[in-house]
Parts: sequence; structure tokens; C-alpha cells
Amino acid sequence: MTSFKRTALAALLTSTLFAAAPASALVWNEIGAGSSLATAEVTAAPGMPALTGISGFLNSVNIVEVGPIYEIDLFKIHIWDAGEFYASVGPMDDDTALFLFDGQGNAVFANDDFDNLLPTLPAGIAPAMGDYYLGIGLSGTSPVDSMGADLFTWEPSGFYTFGQPSGAGPLAGWMVNTAGTELPIAYSITLTGATVAAVPEPASALMLLLGIG
Repeated sequence: MTSFKRTALAALLTSTLFAAAPASALVWNEIGAGSSLATAEVTAAPGMPALTGISGFLNSVNIVEVGPIYEIDLFKIHIWDAGEFYASVGPMDDDTALFLFDGQGNAVFANDDFDNLLPTLPAGIAPAMGDYYLGIGLSGTSPVDSMGADLFTWEPSGFYTFGQPSGAGPLAGWMVNTAGTELPIAYSITLTGATVAAVPEPASALMLLLGIG
């Protein structure tokens, strides 16, 4: 290989690597996240910026003869650096859990307790770059497949409780516990190694720029 070709190849590889890194960043504010693959909130912004956080509220629903239960918020994100992807819930009073599913809704990893009851998805758990679903719910929440089988096998590790894939099918529903309150629960998730999952349509992008919606 000639010196010119080596230089050209190096320049191409360098430009490709830099092109892969997001040029800007944002914190996503929940709009109305659902709990299923079909109703998950798709994070989207012009230019595919880095997604450094997600903020929102878990709202409760009062079910007759059962009591209040809290929803699960599910977001579609893109992991662009699988080795560095990391997610952690910021300081809050309530005990929550984090869940990660691949683009088809299959279990990847979950954590119920890590640091002072705050869940964390540690670096190295994402198998590859691509689209994923990130979920947050109260402690004790368990995702299930269409047959009602738990997607995760929960394994205590000291004070921590990690969820490993159980071999069940993709996400189809959730098992939840009743709660002692009906007040909305605020949360803040810190992220690294992720971007938004989509670029919005032109009309939606204009609304985002204008601060509408």
C-alpha cells in the first residue's frame, strides 16, 4: 500500500469515527411514555444528539378493589457506544428499578437496587450498538412475556439485585405491586453512550425548535 493510500485510509477512518460521535447533547423530558413496545416514547431530536439524561414522572392508576399501582415508563433510545453505555437513577426518595431490552423487546439487563436503593445499569451490559428500550418502574416491578413468564432471573449480589435474561419471550406486560400513595413520583436517569433513537419529521422538528409540544 502506498503512502498516499495509507494516509487516505487513515483520514477516512478518522472522519468515520468522528462522524459516529454525537456533536451535541440533550436531556429528554418525558412527554407521555407508555409501558409497552407499541406505546414506548421514542426519543427524537434533529441531528441525533447524545442523550445524557431522561427526566419524568411515574404516575399511578387507582384500580378498584386493588388500590393504586404505578405505571412503567418505557423509552426507545439508541446505544452508539455499547462498551460505555451506562444508566443510573439520580437521588430520589422512592425505590425504583431500571430495565434494558433490545430492539425486539428481549431482556438484556435489569437492576433493582445498587446504591441507596438507586438502580444502575453498569457499563458493558449492552451487547452491541443499536436501538434499545429503557424502562423505569418502582422496585418489585417485573416484565413478563405473552405467557406470563418473567423476562429476568433476579440474582442478589451483596446489597445489589441484578436481573439476567431468563430465556423468556419478548416484553408483553408487567407484574406490579400496589402502592401506598397516588402522588406522582419524579425521576431522573443519567445516561452515557446513548443518543436519541430517531430524527423527527420536519414539522415535529420545527415544533421542537420553537419549544412547542
